[in-house]
Amino acid sequence: KFRGIRKKKFELKFIEIVNSLISYFCNHIK
Repeated sequence: KFRGIRKKKFELKFIEIVNSLISYFCNHIK
């Protein structure tokens, strides 16, 4: 159970980082 929760949190963190990187690059391209 704990492993699943940990993986979910890690995935959410990863998605947040990817989204921030995408927005960062988009702002730089503009």
